[in-house]
Amino acid sequence: MRLIVTRGNAFHAEKLLSGAHLITIGRPRTSDVFLPNLQQIEMAKIREALETTRGNITKAAKLLAYRSRQTMLTKMDGYGIARDFGDLGA
Repeated sequence: MRLIVTRGNAFHAEKLLSGAHLITIGRPRTSDVFLPNLQQIEMAKIREALETTRGNITKAAKLLAYRSRQTMLTKMDGYGIARDFGDLGA
């Protein structure tokens, strides 16, 4: 088991992801933590779903359990993902 002790200093996510445990002495600044945020994870999942469905937005929306194709389009536009992303013919 690996142990990482910090005094609010920056650390990298790969140290945590490699099975290490983190103990912070004092209060770390939010900007010091380099973990993926929810938006980055959602954007990656959208891209993955579009690649899996070869760009079929309706099928990708269903894979992600979004209520509609429009929800998927709104999220894609918000993240700057091209509407033809994952489409092999584009």
